[in-house]
Amino acid sequence: MTQETDICRNHAWEKLADGSRICFECDERQSPDICRNKHQGNRESVRAFNSIVAGLPFMRAEVLLRIQEAAQEGLTVHELADQLGTTPNAVSGRLTELKKMGRIQKVGTRPTPTGSSAGVYTVSNWEAGAQKLLFPDE
Repeated sequence: MTQETDICRNHAWEKLADGSRICFECDERQSPDICRNKHQGNRESVRAFNSIVAGLPFMRAEVLLRIQEAAQEGLTVHELADQLGTTPNAVSGRLTELKKMGRIQKVGTRPTPTGSSAGVYTVSNWEAGAQKLLFPDE
């Protein structure tokens, strides 16, 4: 474990094996924020992330499930948001996480409701292969 300082009143954080960190001064646990570099430690962004961190694994699983169900047609961030009853902003971070995990891949683009283009995501070749190994009869 290595110590590092954070914007949170310069507390010392210990990195844990799962990538999360814990502050022994205030007993706060913080999961890795995929967008940390983008918001550069802005206090409001950190608070916003900490307020949703508990639901991230569930939302990530929901996004992956919807992409798996769409098969080769794939889904855009807007289509996923519509299906999940949320905003594209709430979904885009989960797409980034799943891409970094190697679970999904961008296969093209499709027009959005506003006329711009959005990436279309399908399960990655690795994920599809893993699914066939785990569930060969499906």
